[in-house]
Amino acid sequence: MFKSSLIALGVASALALSTSAAAQEASNKEQSASVRVVVRDDARTALAERLVRLTLVGMDKVMQGLIEQQITQAGDRLTDAQATWMRRSLPTIMETNMRPLIESAKVEYAARFTEAELNAMIAFYEAPMGQDIAFKQMEVGGALGGAMQAFQRSFLTELLTKFCGEFDCTADAAKEAPTTKSPRR
Repeated sequence: MFKSSLIALGVASALALSTSAAAQEASNKEQSASVRVVVRDDARTALAERLVRLTLVGMDKVMQGLIEQQITQAGDRLTDAQATWMRRSLPTIMETNMRPLIESAKVEYAARFTEAELNAMIAFYEAPMGQDIAFKQMEVGGALGGAMQAFQRSFLTELLTKFCGEFDCTADAAKEAPTTKSPRR
């Protein structure tokens, strides 16, 4: 359960990164989510990097709080040595694994927003209220980790149950399973 909560923490962090982008997505209907736009505009790329840095305000603090919360919830299931290891190791492991997600966020911001839009968001996030909102977005993302995990579990369970009710999943699995018999020639 502790391990799945940590996975949820990562998902929640990803959710926090996408919060402000999701709010703007409705105004960018002309671009399909399935089409990747390659941006070769250095100015937009630099602005997107700056924006992502601003939206990650307080991430370390939020992560430390979530780590402590998970360790506390684990209670007796973790020894003192395990809890100490988690406190020491989890931030580094999380940061390493979050880098590709953060880099993807930069690319997506640069691809979907104009320079004017990026500058407007940067101006907002540089203001005291914007910094407070960015921090609270991180907190909300972390708090939604358990709900996101529950959603994924229930969604996939229902989807696969209904799909396999309609189609014979065991037959498909049997076709893909390796056999121990040698093929006849």
